[in-house]
Amino acid sequence: RSFLISLLGIGFLLLLYVAAEAGSFFVRVDYAYFGMSFLTFLLYAKDKRAAIKERWRIPEKILHLCELCCGWPGAWVGQRWFHHKISKGSFMWKYYVLLCLNLALLALMSPYTWKILLK
Repeated sequence: RSFLISLLGIGFLLLLYVAAEAGSFFVRVDYAYFGMSFLTFLLYAKDKRAAIKERWRIPEKILHLCELCCGWPGAWVGQRWFHHKISKGSFMWKYYVLLCLNLALLALMSPYTWKILLK
């Protein structure tokens, strides 16, 4: 089940790529999302391993910063694949706020949004 839910993050990245190819944004934001998602996924893997081995952990503010900077799809997949951070309510609340903020900023990167806003 976690694998199927994680497909939502991967599906978002694929849709973003198609939209960017079609010229739906002012810049190629898909590159930032792919790169930051991969980095964030790796950070979740490293943090989960550190949690299991009781070693130094990656600070939550670093994970949240990566999520805000286009890495939330990778965080989504990492949370589900590694079963990491998903039961911590305070962390997930911040994650969803950052996800919504990121999507709002992404919408502002589209000329279609500006056409609607400036009518």
